[in-house]
Amino acid sequence: MKRLYILLVFAMVAIATNAQFSIAVATSDTNNTVINTAAKTKYITCSAGYTDIVFSYNITKISGTLAGVIRDSVSIDGTNYFALGDTMNVAETNKKKITSKTATPYYKYKFTYTGAGTMAATWKVYYILRKRITVQ
Repeated sequence: MKRLYILLVFAMVAIATNAQFSIAVATSDTNNTVINTAAKTKYITCSAGYTDIVFSYNITKISGTLAGVIRDSVSIDGTNYFALGDTMNVAETNKKKITSKTATPYYKYKFTYTGAGTMAATWKVYYILRKRITVQ
């Protein structure tokens, strides 16, 4: 009986620790410099049953005055993208943002940073994908 109780406790702990699985990742370091009015795009693929995503932008000024806009788009097939409705106006005082989406059915996310004026900056998109497992 004691062994059964211990086994049951271990099983409950294993299920509880696996209830939300996360992976923290940064987008590639290549092709991340935005100069003047150029646009750079980053992609995130969500598959394998991920249901939640949290993403963050981090912009580092190289020169000039930071400006521009970051637009988010989504796709269910990886080819046709539609505006998600989230935009971030980039400025000297607005260089970071965190956004989360839950129960997302999208296959791909596309983030496009379009610069404005005379500037140079590097940027990354960090993200965490989560699987939610319902224990019944």
